[in-house]
Amino acid sequence: MTQMKPSATPPPLPPYRGRRVGQVRGGSRSGKSLIASPFSASLLWHAFHRVALERPQDAVVVEAETGRGWAAGELMRESGALAEAIAGWRPEFASVTQVIEGKALTQSSIEATARRGLGPTAGQRVAFCIPNSAAWVCAFLALQRLGIGAVPLDPSLPMDGGARLAAAQLAGAEWLMEIQPGAQSMAAPVLVRTSVISRKRLQTRRMRPVVVKLTSGSTGKPRQIPCTAGNMLADGSNIISTMGIRRDDVNIAVIPLGHSYGLGNLIMPLLMKGTRLVVAREFVPRQIAQWIAAYGVTVLPAVPAIFRALAGLPETRLAPPLRLAISAGAPLSPAIAAGFREAHGVAVHNFYGSSESGGICYDKTGDAPLVQGVAGTPLNGVRVSLSPAGRVVVESHAVALGRRRLSTARVQADAEVSGREHVASPATPRPTGNEEPEGPPRRYTLPDLGAWTEVGELRILGRSTAVANVGGKKVHPAEVERVLRGLEGVGDCWVGVVGRRSAGDDSADPGSSASDTSASDTRLAAAVETVLTRAELERRLGELLPEWKCPKAWLLREQLPRTTRGKLDTAAISRELGAEAGPGGQSAQL
Repeated sequence: MTQMKPSATPPPLPPYRGRRVGQVRGGSRSGKSLIASPFSASLLWHAFHRVALERPQDAVVVEAETGRGWAAGELMRESGALAEAIAGWRPEFASVTQVIEGKALTQSSIEATARRGLGPTAGQRVAFCIPNSAAWVCAFLALQRLGIGAVPLDPSLPMDGGARLAAAQLAGAEWLMEIQPGAQSMAAPVLVRTSVISRKRLQTRRMRPVVVKLTSGSTGKPRQIPCTAGNMLADGSNIISTMGIRRDDVNIAVIPLGHSYGLGNLIMPLLMKGTRLVVAREFVPRQIAQWIAAYGVTVLPAVPAIFRALAGLPETRLAPPLRLAISAGAPLSPAIAAGFREAHGVAVHNFYGSSESGGICYDKTGDAPLVQGVAGTPLNGVRVSLSPAGRVVVESHAVALGRRRLSTARVQADAEVSGREHVASPATPRPTGNEEPEGPPRRYTLPDLGAWTEVGELRILGRSTAVANVGGKKVHPAEVERVLRGLEGVGDCWVGVVGRRSAGDDSADPGSSASDTSASDTRLAAAVETVLTRAELERRLGELLPEWKCPKAWLLREQLPRTTRGKLDTAAISRELGAEAGPGGQSAQL
């Protein structure tokens, strides 16, 4: 491991003290803390506070580019100072053109509102847009300390143009927090009031959202997913126990920390166990290999695009400390999995989940990626079944706030009605002191279609998109997509429907459903990552499928458009092909 810059021996952590959030009298702190009492802090903050008390001098966050290590105690002090700045923030520190409540304030109005102390309060939501760094961790901890819902935004959003403010408003955040680049201290935030009107929120710590996830929006319909501390701790416990992530492991963050995948696999092990985290803002594949060797990285959570790039590195073999490679975010093709294992001698384990439900299935052996579509078995603490329509149904304490709760008896009854096997893993108790009472687990039905293999592993068949009606015959795009992915020379693909039935079209099959398309104007369209020609693809596909099931429109690229999360950008692909994305137009994988 490279030598990290030494940190000063941290003094003991300060005791709890403080008044209610936002109470500022006479404009003076009088030497007293402005942050809320520890009873307002979320259980995520308490989990990491316990880690900091046990190992205050352990470097738990390392910035890959500089080698700068941050001890647990140091992170607690920096995040505490940031929490003080947020709690004591007043508009007088903003410029006169600062947009607050949708209006540009004059100097007199700033001074008037400053006297009222209009800062964020417990129960509100604060959005922030920070790249992978110790500053991200400090901002997250500071908001957890104040009992404020954290809304991590995509770090690729531009600073200008209002994109960040629009994303914050979409998530229902009353505030947007910016940490100025190059600032001497992270405890110098700039807070912008959004146009979101504060409304009465759930104020009990058990039910108050501590994190608001945003879906990637690749289908054109981004939405917010509020998660309680219980949801996050349950997901973290399920992932840690199933994947065997240890306190002495070293995680590397080459995926955004604020995405659902990053929160579950990187942030929760850090908060719950103190698992060291190496964070990287930007990188090229060769740098990942260098950092794995330099920092003794043992766990690599990534997306298929990164594994493909690492497999193609010439004369490079990842260092032996790496023991676990995890792929999520998009389907992993057998060719990429086999290529990475051959190049580096490490198996890639499939991980399947969603932002709404957290982790769902995991391949413990590393053999599932070698078979197209196999996601593995349910995580500890997660129950998985199939609906009568074949959609994946998840029941877990990690299922996000607002989803319907069902009893185990109801789930089993549904499984019997569907005629499909109900598979459940044994529940794993969460770490003592980290859990909060949640009652029965929640249930969520994903847009993905699934099936069970003979050995009890879940196989993802595709999305529950509209069924095409080609010449009076029905064909599901997921079926064609699954066959395409199995072809040699195909990296990834997407299949959709071009054209939909118009109102009053009498040529449609009278027995077709409202989601079917008309035979008169419908055809399948396919986008494929490949170097093969269209003629070669049509020939190979024709050997496996009848001619009427084969796509008639094609988009062939060596690399298809992708979102910042590594998923296929189905909205962009659909526009280029003129196809229908349909409901759930992307895989629900994390």
